[in-house]
Amino acid sequence: MPTIQIVTDSTCNLPSGFWQDYAVPRIPIAVQYNGHSFREGVDLDLAHFYRVMESGLIPQTSQPAPADFAEAYQRLASKGPLLAITLSSGLSGTFQSAQLARTEVPDVDVTVWDSASISAGLGFQVWEAVEMAGAGADLSAILDRLQWRREHTALVLTPATLKYLQASGRVGRLQGALGTMFDLKPLIVVQGGLLQAGERVRTRRKALARLVTWAEEQVGVDRPVWAAVIHARATDEARMLLREVQAHFQCERSFTAELPASLTVHGGPGIIGVIVSPARP
Repeated sequence: MPTIQIVTDSTCNLPSGFWQDYAVPRIPIAVQYNGHSFREGVDLDLAHFYRVMESGLIPQTSQPAPADFAEAYQRLASKGPLLAITLSSGLSGTFQSAQLARTEVPDVDVTVWDSASISAGLGFQVWEAVEMAGAGADLSAILDRLQWRREHTALVLTPATLKYLQASGRVGRLQGALGTMFDLKPLIVVQGGLLQAGERVRTRRKALARLVTWAEEQVGVDRPVWAAVIHARATDEARMLLREVQAHFQCERSFTAELPASLTVHGGPGIIGVIVSPARP
């Protein structure tokens, strides 16, 4: 039986070694500023991107064109059926682009899955799918496991500043809550595929500590977990926080990763988060 091939998008965070071991295509999100459009992971210069943000300009993003997914589908079609796993349809049109792309290659067997998550939350599902496909699992078994992992992954973030979230059109449901927080540090959680405003904490230090205890409340500490600390230009804090996570949980897999530019646009430099999921049902 042909092995199921996995496709994802450029918002997917996983350890660098994963991408070296597995040739999983990442369809690039477009990032626009200064009248130019750049493809994440292709021709986007991250150092320049951050200089633009530091200048006060907030870049824009747009989902891949269906043709971008269709090209990957066509290229992989001879290797087996395809499973495209995208970031949350509640936060981006990428899922819809991946769906529309199926009509451009009607002879290719493609299933599109909404991770209802971002970053390493999406990454955990991609990792799961790749390993299960490599072990010979069929599509039904993979989708059943992805459904379980989607429902059992806790993702919480705290920004360094509110201005990027307030300016972002992709997180409109946060506007009212964020507008009342003033100097408080909010926790932002992913629930139902959307960003939701959670608790308000008075200092950055307390917010970082609360990321860990909030994740514990969601998944417990009595079983092995997969864990990630994600960040945008907060490397030292991310390393410290990963040590806290590793001390707190039974980490079967754990890593830090820098958020892709297409997500940093909405959270801003300094945003940091914790993602934890049980290792297995």
